[in-house]
Amino acid sequence: MRRAAAVLLVLALPTACASDQVAETAPPSEPAVLSPGQTLWGNYIAGRHAQAIRDDVGAALFLDAALEQAPNNPRLLNRAFVYNLAEGHMEKAVGLARRLIKIDEKSSIANYTLAVEEIKLGHYKEAEARLSSLQGKNLDSFIVPLLKAWAYAGLKDRDKALAALKPVSAKIGEGAIFKIQVALVNEVFGATKEAEAAFKEATKNMRRVSFRMVELFGSFLERNGKTEDAKKFYQNFMKARPRNNLVANLLKRLDTGKKPIANVPDPAAGASESLFNLAGLLQNQRVIESALIFSRLSLHLRPNFPVLQIQIANILERMRRYEKANGIYAEINPKSQFAWSVQMQMASNLDRLDKTDDAVKQLRKMTTLRPSDPAPSIALGDILRSRERHVEAIVAYDQALVKVKTPENRHWSLFYARGISLEQSKQWPRAEGDFLKALELNAEQPLVLNYLGYSWVDRGQNLERAQKMIVKAVELRPSDGYIADSLGWVYYKVGKYERAVKELDRAVELLPADPIINDHLGDAFWRVGRYREAKFQWQRVLGLNPKPELEVQIKNKLKVGLKDAAQAKAKAKAANGG
Repeated sequence: MRRAAAVLLVLALPTACASDQVAETAPPSEPAVLSPGQTLWGNYIAGRHAQAIRDDVGAALFLDAALEQAPNNPRLLNRAFVYNLAEGHMEKAVGLARRLIKIDEKSSIANYTLAVEEIKLGHYKEAEARLSSLQGKNLDSFIVPLLKAWAYAGLKDRDKALAALKPVSAKIGEGAIFKIQVALVNEVFGATKEAEAAFKEATKNMRRVSFRMVELFGSFLERNGKTEDAKKFYQNFMKARPRNNLVANLLKRLDTGKKPIANVPDPAAGASESLFNLAGLLQNQRVIESALIFSRLSLHLRPNFPVLQIQIANILERMRRYEKANGIYAEINPKSQFAWSVQMQMASNLDRLDKTDDAVKQLRKMTTLRPSDPAPSIALGDILRSRERHVEAIVAYDQALVKVKTPENRHWSLFYARGISLEQSKQWPRAEGDFLKALELNAEQPLVLNYLGYSWVDRGQNLERAQKMIVKAVELRPSDGYIADSLGWVYYKVGKYERAVKELDRAVELLPADPIINDHLGDAFWRVGRYREAKFQWQRVLGLNPKPELEVQIKNKLKVGLKDAAQAKAKAKAANGG
């Protein structure tokens, strides 16, 4: 599915510290057991390689060895510094930042790190002076105002703190971050009227508001005695984002009458909040390593804060560093409101690490801990279905639906998921019922329209209705190769072979490596007399790792082609009105 188009603010670390970012899709690799070499160049290359394969121990080992051999080499010092910063080795990173500044006093990321350390220690004048020395270009123009505002807050100067934030308001798309910071600064200084106005501006579009923003504004309202306003605000968010269960915890707290702690107990927490927001922005724009660095700086200012720990773990997941992410999750306070969802995510990561049995064991335990919560059963079913353990998945989905009791529109996906496992388990009548129920809950869900339509076509049932459903699915998701394949296949099944070729050719363009879609195109080519192209497509399928059953069929087609040519010709003639 294509990502929605959006106007993005291009942010990147300066070249000297952000080069060679590892793609977020880099596959994990087993770390090698090695020892440092004798040469600077060898250790440097080995350290780079260890970074690339996500061998944290090896990267630290070789980069440290290289740095000992060339302690004043700017490039090497910078790389070791950024590596330690990204990995959360903050004491070492701060030390390396001080060394780097002696060589390159204008290094932005080193200055950010030292300014963060100074704010953490309460050295606000030093932090303000350091930040004021930067040029204000590239990322400086964004991060410097955020950190300076909290340095001024530490110096008890509200006017300068708010003035420092003004350059951020001009950044495209960053109104919410600016307004949240304005709200927090005003809140710290007791300007509740101004704080509330800024919070309202930041959260006026509920569909784009993050849970953290809801938590900040809601807790502000609660602390200021506006509990009914807070309750209404939480409920509005739940209506706009019904799948976010965390707000339910806030409502429960509201009912107890216990007031939440201050959003920003000190300037360090305020600076942490600004870096947290910045890291979230960078993550959304796929500047992943930079997002990780600023999240680490944020956590350094506010250690053991679950929201920050979760953000770091999420970033590590996007980098496919699932074991490292689970290590972060394991550090989160088990009494945190996030603990339950964290356990769910850890199970998902275990499955991604091919520790599926461990994931299943954890989720089954969770189903007993909260017998009325369907979420662990749904997650269990999803994992089992993805591993093609469909009979077990059906049991898990059955348990989830018992807990759901009264299905709502958002539960279409549960019926859809169970329907897939039922269909794969050769239980078509039940599967068909689930797909129809999913459409009853969400009539224009393209995935369901496609799956049910394709299944009917494959069985030769309800062909006219199936064709309409798949055409609708294509309209809803025109760039989905699987749905394009379904439309081509329905045309093939009813004998509209020329139209089938057109749609299947487009499907192959969208998903060129799918063996089934290439096979379908080969069949369609054969039916329109393009025999050489048909054999080319079938031959191509053999190089796309088809399942054994399909491989046998393809080899037979390459020998004898498609039979029943006369029957196919009559079907095509009938389909074209002849």
